[in-house]
Amino acid sequence: MPSIDRPDPPYLQVVRHIQGQITSGELKVGDTVPSVRQISEEWGIARPTATKAITTLASEGWIDVRPGVRAVVRDRSLHRSAQDHVSLATASGRIYPAGHYAEILDAGTAEAPEHITEAFGASAGKQLIRRLRTTYNDQKEPVSTSASWFSGALVDAAPRLLVAERIVQGTTLYALERAGHGDRAFHVEVMYAAGTATEDEAKQLRIDTGAAVQRTRNFFRDDQGELIELGESVYRQGVWSWYRTAPTTPATKENPQL
Repeated sequence: MPSIDRPDPPYLQVVRHIQGQITSGELKVGDTVPSVRQISEEWGIARPTATKAITTLASEGWIDVRPGVRAVVRDRSLHRSAQDHVSLATASGRIYPAGHYAEILDAGTAEAPEHITEAFGASAGKQLIRRLRTTYNDQKEPVSTSASWFSGALVDAAPRLLVAERIVQGTTLYALERAGHGDRAFHVEVMYAAGTATEDEAKQLRIDTGAAVQRTRNFFRDDQGELIELGESVYRQGVWSWYRTAPTTPATKENPQL
């Protein structure tokens, strides 16, 4: 049975707004955030509601609140996740927030590992397109290194994937457009695992070989279920990734989710 979408509660709308300002670079580390009084007046909400927004941001590690001092943006090595890259690219046409960037290490065709070729299927060809990159935060520190794979069927249709240069709107949108499916919606599915850095990964991330890292495997699929891009990323320790999901209605007898 269909359910009615409800907007986030007022305090959470304030939280999401300030989070967006931080991740976009509009508010930088050390910048002050609006006070409880300012939030209350500008948003037309009660002070306890504004206070709840500030305490939520503090508890989630977005800001520091010190007695007698205005709350400031906290340095938490924030990095956008694959999920949020999708949202940012769709909304702004750019894959990275202000100050963040990627260095494309290599681009071209390559023989993929077995789990990659299986994911794309036989029609993708034996030689898939591979792009290697390292991403940096606004302090020019490496936060992740990754490989993105695409069907070999896109070699002629999407030539920019084979050039070691940045694609501003992001590889997923570009590949979808060049495949003739620019009108399709798409989403990302992510798998996580703990691991240790290989010698090459450690070199890119400026850490010791064998240091603890987080690994992710990102499946970008269109609304027909077709795999557009498969990315594998490695994050160094201490890097926070951020994304948010759409509101979900709890399952009930009248509205089962499974």
